[in-house]
Amino acid sequence: MKKGSGQKPSSESRNLRGMELADRGWLDEAVREFTLAIEADPSLPFPRINRANVYLQQQRFLEALRDMLQAVETSPADAATHYHLGTCLARFGHEMATQELQQARQLDPDNVDVLVQLAVTQAEHGDFPAAEQTLNQALRVDGDDPLVHREMGALKLDSGQVHQSIVHLKRALAAWPDDIDTLLDLAAAYIQAGFYQQAEAHLKSALALEPKCLHALYNLAAIYADWKKFELCRAHLEEAARLQRTVVCQWLAGDQLFDGVRQFDWFQALLSERCGEAPQS
Repeated sequence: MKKGSGQKPSSESRNLRGMELADRGWLDEAVREFTLAIEADPSLPFPRINRANVYLQQQRFLEALRDMLQAVETSPADAATHYHLGTCLARFGHEMATQELQQARQLDPDNVDVLVQLAVTQAEHGDFPAAEQTLNQALRVDGDDPLVHREMGALKLDSGQVHQSIVHLKRALAAWPDDIDTLLDLAAAYIQAGFYQQAEAHLKSALALEPKCLHALYNLAAIYADWKKFELCRAHLEEAARLQRTVVCQWLAGDQLFDGVRQFDWFQALLSERCGEAPQS
């Protein structure tokens, strides 16, 4: 642009200037340039994408997501816009979810659904202390809510607090006797605690509700292997393998409960002949 020409900077030049400012760490100034670039030509997607990337650095996640979505709407046939949106969600999806759930908790501190979802999000990323603290808050709000007890039981199970897990999962199951996830988690907790008979009963209940339940079949096979009930072990394990052969063989690789059956021909055949095949539905 010639000095004194009276021309306004173009959208492209504003966008380039914003990129230079962002590279120098001048994020607020970069946002202003990208905003002017968008105002100069709203049809261009990249000023929005670049502004979104600055917003992400500033942890302004909602604004970043809005820009990314608008960029895709502006250029739906441009692979780059979908790439940047996907990258944004892959890298910052957890932070976005956590920030919004924390905002919801501030607005409604006694909303149990919000607290449970926040705890689940925290636990999924390994922050067990924060998840437990959040679930304890939910229990203070409603100590009888079976959903809270189920999630607390699952959290305690994942963190190795087996006996506390059993207490919470039993509370959940009393309210939801036909809930498959609760039955399976409680059975897993009983197995870890060494209470095989209780685990067997809950796994059979799960199978009665869902005859092709992979986890129930596999865990029953594990119990029967450790009990030396080899035919029952074989029957349940082969049924599980028919459902998801590759997955079952991955589980078997490090499962010590099956050490007592590894010498049998049928077990070796299952590993060598079936585990190379694709899973069957």
